[in-house]
Amino acid sequence: MPLDIQGVREIAKRVFARQDALAACKERDLGAIITILGSHGVSQGRIAALTGIPQSRLSEYKTGKRAPYLDTLEAFADGLAIPEDARNALGLAPTGDGNVSPADGLNAEPAAAPDLLTLAWMAGSLTSPMDRRAALQLAATLAAAPLLGVEPTERLAYALIGSTEIGEDTIALLEQRTVGFHRVEPLFQARLVHRPIMTHLREVAGLLEGHPADAVRSRLARIAGESAVLAAWTAWDLGEALHCSRMYRVAEVAARTASDPVIMACAYTYRSFATSGPNAHEDAREFLTKARQCLPERGEDATRAWILGREAEEAAAIEDPAARELIKQAMDVFHRSRPQNERPWIRFLDEPRMNSLELSTNTRLRNEQRFQELADSLLSTVTPASKRAGLYNADVGIAAVRLGDVSSGINYGRRSLEAVRTSESSFGLWRLEELARELAQEPRARELRAEIKSMRRALASPH
Repeated sequence: MPLDIQGVREIAKRVFARQDALAACKERDLGAIITILGSHGVSQGRIAALTGIPQSRLSEYKTGKRAPYLDTLEAFADGLAIPEDARNALGLAPTGDGNVSPADGLNAEPAAAPDLLTLAWMAGSLTSPMDRRAALQLAATLAAAPLLGVEPTERLAYALIGSTEIGEDTIALLEQRTVGFHRVEPLFQARLVHRPIMTHLREVAGLLEGHPADAVRSRLARIAGESAVLAAWTAWDLGEALHCSRMYRVAEVAARTASDPVIMACAYTYRSFATSGPNAHEDAREFLTKARQCLPERGEDATRAWILGREAEEAAAIEDPAARELIKQAMDVFHRSRPQNERPWIRFLDEPRMNSLELSTNTRLRNEQRFQELADSLLSTVTPASKRAGLYNADVGIAAVRLGDVSSGINYGRRSLEAVRTSESSFGLWRLEELARELAQEPRARELRAEIKSMRRALASPH
């Protein structure tokens, strides 16, 4: 009689308490771990069923023909529910966080990390944006009262082991959950979001392997591409450069398979934030030019507005007067767009984010018009320790410094730094580092510049 899930996990708990298993974990020697589990009665087939890793791939790990990537180790650890000591030995993040309780409750994580797979599924059904308070309330509700009917992961597991026919409800569930992940990503630290996205992608991959050429393949490929771009974005936020590159390659393959180049428009726009060095702005513009070339002549207005806004921002950074026309085009296109009804990745786009792009563009061009109006509007829309607070406070700080108000610039910089520290967001730090460059010759900003450098080192460390 095959072992049930609880039986396998009980064996795993005993196995990973052994020194030989922990030593294999430290070496990330998945082959040795599979062998040890096999000697205790856990077959490769059972491991495959619990982790979503194909049995053929497990065999390659066991024989040393292939080395596992980070996401494979995550899948293995999650599927077998291995103990924290073994997770640490593998170099993986812990499964949950401590119970932090700030006074306002907005920035606290639950005692255990929220079930983001189910939360994303629920968030994907909404027709309007979700703030962090609503997300945490929904997560608490889900934890307290299990959903009626079949839970999404159980339904997907059934699809993976059952009939080769995939029902419309399974495809719709995956599409809905993809939208939900893009909705909740801005609300939580990347370390909480990335692993559930990879679990989601593994489920999609399992279904794709069973459908090499049929009517649902293009829909599954589109889901994979729309999810892979977010996985790449969160991997970049975590400082996992190699994993980030792999996910962008997955997105590219998925875009080709689905005949959907707009997926690559999103990928190129995300990549425009990650450029560095003396030619960073020129490199970013090159990515954004590629992004625009992936768009059709008509439609995709929200994605088009985002790309045009980013092009304006980068053009302004090198004092290209074309930035003025680009930001005007971006705002015009945005006002006719419907972000909540367009692509999953664009659900974040709203008036404050467009105002942020306009403020950034105008201040880089040293244009004082609308500064105070845009600054007040932006800062009134965010909670103090959110990812957006890191970005917006840095934007306003840069504007203040360029308009000659260094003291205000430093104060906004400190607010941005606190938000970046809490949200662990490289996205906000990207703009905060630009503020540090604006303050490079300012003695009063010496401490702030040092803290920003320290934060960059902290975020670049393995999570």
